[in-house]
Amino acid sequence: MSEPVNYPKVWREHTGLSDSEQNLGVIKSAVIKAIPGYLLFCFCEMQREAQATFWEPMDGNKPVSAYLIKKHHWHPDQVSALSNELLLLVLHDELLHLQGSPMYDPVQKDIDFLEGRGVHI
Repeated sequence: MSEPVNYPKVWREHTGLSDSEQNLGVIKSAVIKAIPGYLLFCFCEMQREAQATFWEPMDGNKPVSAYLIKKHHWHPDQVSALSNELLLLVLHDELLHLQGSPMYDPVQKDIDFLEGRGVHI
């Protein structure tokens, strides 16, 4: 199997922030912009861990596609036609459940950092 995902590193890549960034407005904007894509990535990784096999490693968004085909009995063409924006809408409940998980810890750390300085998300 593959290496474990370094979620803090992936989160930092999604935000595009450097560790030295001090502007709270820039940090808030980057966090808000990064959350949807990061949560979709995390959900995809969670599904990949559950579904990947040696004959089908479930690269890219395949785990999300397989999940939606199974859950909603959609045709693969319907799933592949979904934009990331629509995937976020369709998976809204599932993505909400990522809050409180270890995958969400890097996000929560930045939210706590901002809120500790009076900046509310």
